[in-house]
Order: sequence, then C-alpha cells, then structure tokens
Amino acid sequence: MKHIVYILIVIIVVGNPLTATETGTITGTVVDSKTGDILIGANVLIEGTFKGSTTNTDGIFTIEEVLPGSYTVISSYLGYERTIKRIVVTAGDTVSVTFSLFPKLLEVPVIELIGERIEQIQRVPGSAVVIPETKLSTVNPSSANEVFRNVPGVNVRDEEGQGLRPNIGLRGLDPTRSRKVLMLEDGIPIALAPYGEPELYYNPPIDRMKRVEILKGSGSILFGPQTVGGVINYITRQPPRQPTFSARLQGGNNEYYSGLFSYGGTWGDVGVDGMYMHKQGTGFREHSSFNIHDFTTQFAFGLTTSSRLGVKINLYDETSQSKYLGLTQPMFDADPYQNPAINDKMDVQRYSASATHQQILGSNLLLTTTVYANNAIRNWRRQDYDREDRGRNYERIVGDTTIPGGALYMRNSTGNRNREFTVYGIEPRLQITHRFIGVPGELDLGVRIHFEDMHILRINGTTPTALSGTITEDELRTTQAVSGFVKNRFVLNGAIDVTAGLRIEQFNFTRVFRRGVVDGQLTDIHREGTTKSTEVIPGIGLTYKPYETITLFTGLHRGFSPPRVQDAIDGDAENRELDAEQSWNYELGIRTSPFRWLYGEVTAYYLDFQNQIIPASEAGGIDTRLINAGKTQHLGIETSAGIDFGVLFGYSSNFIVEGSLTLSDASFSSGVYEGNRLPHAPEYMYTVGVNYRHPSGFDIGVTGFYQGDQFTDRANTVEGSADGEVGLIDAYNVWDLSVNYELPWIDAKVFGTVKNMFDNLYIASRAPRGIFPGPFRQFNVGLRWEL
Repeated sequence: MKHIVYILIVIIVVGNPLTATETGTITGTVVDSKTGDILIGANVLIEGTFKGSTTNTDGIFTIEEVLPGSYTVISSYLGYERTIKRIVVTAGDTVSVTFSLFPKLLEVPVIELIGERIEQIQRVPGSAVVIPETKLSTVNPSSANEVFRNVPGVNVRDEEGQGLRPNIGLRGLDPTRSRKVLMLEDGIPIALAPYGEPELYYNPPIDRMKRVEILKGSGSILFGPQTVGGVINYITRQPPRQPTFSARLQGGNNEYYSGLFSYGGTWGDVGVDGMYMHKQGTGFREHSSFNIHDFTTQFAFGLTTSSRLGVKINLYDETSQSKYLGLTQPMFDADPYQNPAINDKMDVQRYSASATHQQILGSNLLLTTTVYANNAIRNWRRQDYDREDRGRNYERIVGDTTIPGGALYMRNSTGNRNREFTVYGIEPRLQITHRFIGVPGELDLGVRIHFEDMHILRINGTTPTALSGTITEDELRTTQAVSGFVKNRFVLNGAIDVTAGLRIEQFNFTRVFRRGVVDGQLTDIHREGTTKSTEVIPGIGLTYKPYETITLFTGLHRGFSPPRVQDAIDGDAENRELDAEQSWNYELGIRTSPFRWLYGEVTAYYLDFQNQIIPASEAGGIDTRLINAGKTQHLGIETSAGIDFGVLFGYSSNFIVEGSLTLSDASFSSGVYEGNRLPHAPEYMYTVGVNYRHPSGFDIGVTGFYQGDQFTDRANTVEGSADGEVGLIDAYNVWDLSVNYELPWIDAKVFGTVKNMFDNLYIASRAPRGIFPGPFRQFNVGLRWEL
C-alpha cells in the first residue's frame, strides 16, 4: 500500500508543471571539425538542466521552450570530444549556433552506471557517488576498502587488510562477502557466480582503476540480479592517446611491495593498453602473507565512423594465507597479532575476457552489445579444529584451556574447499532518444542471457598441510538466467525529469550430488534437484531542479536478491521453496552546489523487507544459519558535504574540508526479535577529511573514519563470548595520512601514506569464526612516473 501511495504522489507532482513563461529557442547544427560533415544523432544539452535534443538526418537540432538567461550548452557524439558554448537566450527569439566537434581519443566502450560529467550526476534520481581518478591518486589506497568506507551509507568490514575478499554492506544490509551488493567492472559482474554463489571471493585491484561509481537508487534495476542494496562499478583506464609507459612502485613495513606497470597508446584506429601488477606482503598479523599477479590488456578498434569495438582480457593469480578461523577472546587479549590457522591457504586463479561493440544505428539509436566469459578456480585449504578437548592427538593447542571456549585445538587434518566456476553471457542494450507527444525522452532497453557452471569439491586430508585426500563432497551446480529490462526518462518543462523502469529476472537452478553417504557409507551417487523462479522488479524516480544549483530527487524500486543454489535446493536435492528476499526501497534527497567552493547532498531512505534472509554461509558468523528472518526495516539518513576554502577566499592553493555522516536504524519488525538491531548494522558512521594542495604540486591529506558499535547476532548479545564469535563489536575510529609531491621536470610523483596512523587496536569482525582485529599501522612510500 505504501508504494502505491508513493507512486500517486509522484503522478500528482508531475501532473502540476511549472507555470508557463515566455521562452526562446536554441537551434543549430553539429559537424565534424576536420571534414565539415554533419553528425547525425549528436547530443546537445543545456548544462544544469534536463533540456536537450539530438541532431536529425540533416544534422540539425532544436531545443524549444528555453527560459530567458545565459546558459552553457554542451554537444557530444560517440568518438568525439565534447564541445561547450556559452549562449544567451532572450524571450521570443531563436539563437542559432554551430558546434564543431573534434575526433577524440579512441576508447574502449564500457557500461557506466552514472558517468563522470556533472550533468550526468545531476540527472540521477537517487543517491549516486562517483570517486574520480584524482581522488584515487591523492589517497593512494592499498585496498578498495579505504575508498568505500568514506562513502555515506557504506559499511565495510575489514578482514585481512588488503580487500582481497571485501565485506561491503549498504544501508544496514549484511556485509558478509558483499553478497547483497552487485559488483561490476566496466558494467560486467565480477562475482565468481553472480546468481548461484554471489559471495565476492575475487576483487579486482583498486590500483588499476580510473574511477568508481556507486549507485543506490532506482537506477539499479537496469543491472541485476541483486537490486536490494545498490551497485558498485569499477571503471578501468583507457588506452592513452600517445605511446606512454608508466610505473607505480610502492613499499612499506610488513614486507609490503606493490608494482604496477603499463604501456599503451593509439595508432590510427587502434588503441592498446596493457597493465601488469604485482603485490605481495606478509600481512599485518602472523602467517597472513599474500602474493598477487594481475595482468590486463585492452584493445579499442575504430571500425567505422559509427561503430567501435573494445576487447579486454584479464589474468589474475593469487596465493594467500586467508583465514576462516579468528581468535578467541583470551587469545585476542593476550596477543592480537597471533594467528592460529598457520596452515590455511587460498589459491585463486581467474581468467576473463569480454568484448563490447557500439553501433550508431540512426540519428537517435545506439546499440551496445557485450559478450563476456570467465573461469575461476578457488581452492581453500583449512585446517580442522575443535573448541574443546575431544581426546584426539592434536597438532597444536593454542589459547587458554582453563576457560571453556577460550582455546583452539588444531587437528591433524584439513578440509579442502575447492571450487571451479565458469560464467558466460551476452547482453545487448539499445538506447533511443525520442519525443513522445511532444515530450523529449531517452529509452534504454535490453536483455541478458547468462550461464553459470560450478564444480564443488570437499577433500579431506589427513595432515595439517594436505591438499589431497578423500573426496567427501562432489557437486555440480548450474544456472541459466534470462533477464530483460526497460527504462524510460521523460524531460518535462526543462526542470522535471521522470524515470520509470522495469526488470524481469527468470532463472533456473540445478544441483547434482555425485558423492554422498548411503547406509552409513561414503559412496558415489547421483541425486539431482531443480528449481526456477521469475521475478518482476519495477522502479520509478524523479528529479526536480527548481534552481540551476539545486536538484531534488526521489525514487522507489523493488529490491530483490535471489537465493543461492545451495540454499534453494537442499542436501536431499529437494526444492526448499525458499521465500524470495524482497523489499520496497524508498529514497528522498537533495544535492546542491551553490558555489564553486561548496557542495552537499542529503538522502533519506527506507527499505521495507517483507522477508529478509539471513544466509547459511559460515562466513557470516555463528548466528547465520539459513532462516527466513521475516520482516525488517531499514531507515536512515546519509549526508555528505565539502568546502574548498582556497577557492572561497581566492587563494591559489586549495584547502578542502569534507565529510559524511550516516544515521541508520536497521531492525527486525516482526517475530521474537522484533525491535532488535540487525547483525553487523552500525547506527552511526562518519568520515572527516582535510586536504591541502599547493600549486607547486605538494598536497597533504588526513582522513578520519568512525564506525559505531555493532551486534553480531539476532539476540543483540552484548557480552563477548569466550570463543570470540558472539558479542558487541565496540565502536572504533581510524585515521589515515597521505602526502604527495609532483616532480614535473621528470613527469613523476613521490608519495607516502600512513594507514591507521595512531595504531588503534579494535575488533573489526567476529566472523567468520572468531575475532579478527582491524589492520594495524602501515607505512608506505612510493613513486609514480610516466615516459
């Protein structure tokens, strides 16, 4: 009922347009600056508004009903640089203008959530954040977690300090392995199995990213399958215009080393960029080493004046001592540096390839088709253990044996959880600019066909370091998914923008057991179960610009997250008829930049879950058995603001102060736990950043992050258990320092960072199995240069 009332309010608002005023018209042509040829289908937009047009078959555009005033008008076209003109419109007059566009740097086409231009961000009907390349190069993050935790509404639970397996939750949602967030790279899902097993056991290195987009509003229904929390999209860098070699070297304590090398350029109608990254270290705790190799190459082909093709290949190899077992409370109190699972080891190899083709089909049609495939192997050796003495011949005993649950009894055996994933699919998207009964609009529609094949093995070894042994589990899990989506944006009166969309998800899961216990004996079997589901996911959003510097926005969409294959089909190959995880998500906010030196955004949100599922995966902690948790509600406010005192007072230097604040109440609204907070959902989070930049190329910045306390179970237990798995996680804060100095005579930059510079000791998580301390202080220095 709530969402029906909401839609009616939107209709009433749209049905009462602004009072008519005598207006003017902007018309003209868009041409190629070199040849003088007209450009059909070029976009022309009045900056700061939603008024615009596209050129017809004669290369002519017309923007009508423009209020009198001075405007910045932008023209853009696929494969050309944007051109900007300042135009004055008077009442009753027509202004004629010609835009001459220059061919631009050949680019690899990518799928964007938002874009990087101001006018693109302004038109988003919901909370949207773009972290640009300049910000990434200033902060010099070692981990993507350092970037995400500064975004309002984003809860990051650190685990090993490098963000290899990020735990990201949006707006009070469970952050475990980021399963409630859709993670993309250039618009393509990066989870090892986005539908069947969305846990993020692979995360592309932040080192090679150009920018990051975060979208939490109704626009997320264009992407799937998860639409509950939001979408995060990594955007990789493009081939440079001129042949360029660049290197970025960084080193620090804990034997940390990171090297990123790239070479690329554009030769005629072909652009190439290749990057190789190597990162290694011993980690901030004992027995926590990691070694990563990442190679990416991209090709951009200018096929014709109206089409281009991009191809990307990535090879990723990781070996790390990733842990599943945390510390008991006595162990944490005695020595938080220690690590009991000294023999645990994870190997991840992922190989991916994608191709994206863009074709202009007419004056108002753009077709983008993406084909993608990847294969990943994730093998995880984990030493078995007991929490009490069961009379076995243990390899080691660590912790306090005098306290029940205070010690760990490490057994002479291992359980190897080995997985192989193969994912492939195709997604064509069509973008149409049009006029419907005189109202300009943009229509996006498309379809995705997606397949997943998973091979699951459990191999039990008889020594703490065994990689082979007895196969106790052997499963095949498959997914076939088809999704279709449509979104239309109408522009009303130049100030109101209404966007409505619909996504349909249809997927089939199959689970085949090839190993199991029959009559008490482990043997080969064949047991097969299937399930399928179809979901309709609608959304609507509205933006309103009463003034050029203010945007009001609101939105409503259906949140949906499919169950995993192992949750939908149980160990007996029976369909569990698991209820879908669904919600209605509401947003209302304002973003403004009244002056060049000031910006701000405030968003209020409400997530109403009919049924929120607490996942079965052990990675969620002790109290995360698979259950239908029932109704939950997430209510909160996200704010962010920044001010540049240098620009304000006319200085040549920049002195920027910025911050964000998140207030959140995520709680059970039915059942025995009604009124209790959801696990891993802090009520308060805020960040503060101060940055000084001098024209000489020197800059220094300090960032502080505060996270409020969190419960780890549904009962909201406060007292910490001896085994470390249950209890309140106290609030904590972390401060980072970053210093950069440019050396223009050699086109280089030296930099240094201090992560957790006050070396605060805190509990970051009690999951998967026990206490995981947050990363300790880390010093890094580095050099970046280009040739």
